[in-house]
Amino acid sequence: MKHSVAVKFIAIILCALSLVACVGGALGIIVNENYGLYTDGPRSWLQGELENIGFNIAYGYSQLYAAEHLGNCPPEVLDTLRSNYYLMDSGGWSVTLLQDGEVLVEGDSTLSDAVTLTYTIDGYYPAIWNGEPIAASEAVIDQGTSDTTEPTAAQYPHSVETIWVEDAYGSGYAQEIAYYEGPEYQVVVYLQPTTVDSFMVSFIGLMYELRNHFIALLFAGLLVFAATLVYLCCAAGRRPGSDQVYPVALNRIPLDLYASAVLFLEYLLAWVIVQVIREFGYSEGNWALVSLLGLLCFAAALIVVAFIFAFAAQLKTKGGFWWRRTIIGFLLIKLGRGCAALFELLPLVWQWLVAALFMGLCPLAFLFFAMVTYGGWAVIWLGMAILAVLADIAIIAHWAYSMGQLMKGVKVMSHGGLHYQIPTRHLTGKFKKFATAINSMAGAARIAAERQLKSERMKTELITNVSHDIKTPLTSIINYVDLLKKPHDGPQEQQYLEVLDRQSQRLKKLIEDLMEMSKASSGNIAVEMGRVDAVEAINQALGEFADKLEGADLIPVFRCPQEPVLIRADGKLLWRVMSNLLSNAVKYAMPGTRLYMDLLVIQGNAVLNMKNISRDQLNVNADELMERFVRGDTSRNTEGSGLGLNIAKSLVELQKGQMHLMVDGDLFKVTMVFPLA
Repeated sequence: MKHSVAVKFIAIILCALSLVACVGGALGIIVNENYGLYTDGPRSWLQGELENIGFNIAYGYSQLYAAEHLGNCPPEVLDTLRSNYYLMDSGGWSVTLLQDGEVLVEGDSTLSDAVTLTYTIDGYYPAIWNGEPIAASEAVIDQGTSDTTEPTAAQYPHSVETIWVEDAYGSGYAQEIAYYEGPEYQVVVYLQPTTVDSFMVSFIGLMYELRNHFIALLFAGLLVFAATLVYLCCAAGRRPGSDQVYPVALNRIPLDLYASAVLFLEYLLAWVIVQVIREFGYSEGNWALVSLLGLLCFAAALIVVAFIFAFAAQLKTKGGFWWRRTIIGFLLIKLGRGCAALFELLPLVWQWLVAALFMGLCPLAFLFFAMVTYGGWAVIWLGMAILAVLADIAIIAHWAYSMGQLMKGVKVMSHGGLHYQIPTRHLTGKFKKFATAINSMAGAARIAAERQLKSERMKTELITNVSHDIKTPLTSIINYVDLLKKPHDGPQEQQYLEVLDRQSQRLKKLIEDLMEMSKASSGNIAVEMGRVDAVEAINQALGEFADKLEGADLIPVFRCPQEPVLIRADGKLLWRVMSNLLSNAVKYAMPGTRLYMDLLVIQGNAVLNMKNISRDQLNVNADELMERFVRGDTSRNTEGSGLGLNIAKSLVELQKGQMHLMVDGDLFKVTMVFPLA
């Protein structure tokens, strides 16, 4: 339940909402702190805005007055200068201009709710500049003085700038203007509060009202965001009821492609948000605009959270999935494999020569660049040379370590430690391939030794079992022959002859089984493959063994398809296989139980399953039961050679089939597979 799609979806939604809350709360706190709303309030901000607007008006008006009344510039130059001093619409403000207490311009002080602001500003008047200082009076048109004394002192400009002037004919030219220090002005600005941007007034008022809510929103958002993000990172890539981590759907998109798409969408949403704010602004109660902005911000946060979720899923997937799936990683892997393949084409000696040459030339090349460059680049190249030398030392140390591991492994294996495996985790390239080959050789040698030991054990058991199985009837025959040589009556002679006949037949059967086992193992039996109806063959075998099965108190249950099942097999050898298996069931199955035989058709093969309950406890596994001379009764009191299952398996394989045994407690099961005709 905790990894279900519904829970993950809800967690992603909550995480995105909490991220919007965190960002919104943080931005609100930053805005309030930036405008000083936590300490001074909106009135102080409004006063500061009015003072800034008033200063701009006072400065622009005074400089414009100086340009028009004190400069000697032609009208077209004055028009250009006049356009440079931007003054807002005069509907909400008025200016009184004074010089040394004398009113030069009388402003309107009767504006409703006007705020009076006073400034002292140094005026500068412009003059045409030709690269030479001019007399103090040459740039003055009218200062309102009757002094006719011509000052001769040269006046140097305060600053010089180049402006582009358009004349009355529409053509333009560049003009250098020099600004000279003029008189000091006292400027009184009468300013209405409505001159401040109404949007900013409403915005600042809203920020001030929500100043404490932003703090609570930030902490609550951080708490929910942290909790949901931790859950999403833990649940990423997991499915309900499974601990396997595997990204699916959108989480499988290559991360570099995904990140590029996320950056583009975030930029697009940010542009849309800015355009909406510029177009519609903010007005109190405009909930449609607030809802639209909220949806856009939520979409941006949702995209970010989805990317984090996908990144966590890929990062948790084993095998470097997160970088191998990227386009850059894919290209680097292909490039690396291509270079490695080309390198592998070289003979081993040339590989070592190329590696040694590369390792030797890299530090020398970096050192050369360090010697022919200066400053910071020389330090960088020298650092790279040192890193190259350290890398060479690390590579040589790794090669020495790898060679030591190989020598250690070979030494241990040469002293009989065939179970030892050279660790290949930290080996690379040829060293890893060499170690893998040595481990494979050791494994093959170990398996050969185990098979040899098993063969020796089987030979010993074979001799023991054959001796026991032959000795029993042979001893009985010898004893009863001795009894026949002694005086006896007619009934005793008949009894002795019956025993001799039974034991001789048993000895004959054992020898025939040995011969048949030898032929079947060596493949010297003639096989005539043809189309055989498996249903009919099994029914025929059950019919011929009906008396023996009834005598053993076994109930056969044969389940098969209604239509014939034609297989490719040898009818005689198939009968021999069925005879051995049914004989085995008669000897070792528990009386009073059922013998199940199921014939199925699976993927173009006929599959026969035989199941019965063993009379005696099976203390051996299926592989041991398949061995020669192994019986279900370890005491070997029952008649038989123990070759039946082994012969049956060999005969089935001669017919291009398969035979498998399974032992589960007292349940004995044989499965045979034949190809359909």
